[in-house]
Order: sequence, then structure tokens, then C-alpha cells
Amino acid sequence: MTSALRSFTLLTAGLLCLALLSTPATAQDQEAESAADQTEEAREAADAWLALFDANDIEATYDTAAEAFKTQVELQDWQMQAEQVKQAVGELDGRTYLETTYTDELPQAPEGEYMIVQYDTQYANLNVTEFVILVLEEDTWRMVGFNAQPQQEGQ
Repeated sequence: MTSALRSFTLLTAGLLCLALLSTPATAQDQEAESAADQTEEAREAADAWLALFDANDIEATYDTAAEAFKTQVELQDWQMQAEQVKQAVGELDGRTYLETTYTDELPQAPEGEYMIVQYDTQYANLNVTEFVILVLEEDTWRMVGFNAQPQQEGQ
């Protein structure tokens, strides 16, 4: 093999390797990346909603909620429920993100895309596991449910 041919062969092999390394992600990789993006967007939405709740801006938590939530709960009822929760748990001491779970099925809920964002939260009076349930509504994750479950001793 001549040196020119050998150089061409090495150059071709090198370009082939470079092309393989720079090929677009597979559909599976793109789906995983999209799922990760959706998970991050949902977590950011849950964090923002909780910041409103923590700031005692209950009206804003309602205004930013999903339509499905608003059709089930009147603003006045939500304000009363939120106040009862806040009185029971006391001031926020700390919150740690645990996980985000995707589902397209929730009991007694319409079909849709949902994310359940879970936190380990310490309040002055009680440690709870918080669940912010979000629904994808017009390309935006919006709160459709909130639950704070008391933790058992030792959790």
C-alpha cells in the first residue's frame, strides 16, 4: 500500500469515527432527554408553586393552578383549607426534594399527563412528605393537587 493510500485510508477511518461520534442521538436517547427535560420543568413548576404557598400567597397558588383544580375547589374553600394546613404544620423549617414520577393515569382524574413531585418537609410542628401533583396543561405544568402526609417516627 502506498503512503498516499495509507494516509487516505487512515483519514477515511478517522472521519468515519468522527461521523459516528457526531451522529444525532437515537430516538430512545431523544426520548430520555425529553423526559428529563419534562421532569425538570415539572420540578421547577412545583418549586415555584410551593414558594407561593410558603409565602402565604394562597390566592396566587389558586390562580396558577390547573383548570381541573379550579373546577373542583372554589377560591374561598382553598384559602380555608390552606390556612388549616398552615396552622397545623407551623412555620417551614426545611424542604428536601425526593423524586418526580410521571404517570398518565391517576385515580378519579381525567386522562392526561401528570407529574408527582415529592418532598421531605420539616415544619415547626410536624414533619411531612409533600406531594405536588401537576398536570400538563397547554404545555405548562400546573398544580392539580397537593397533599402533605405526616411522617411516622423515625422517617
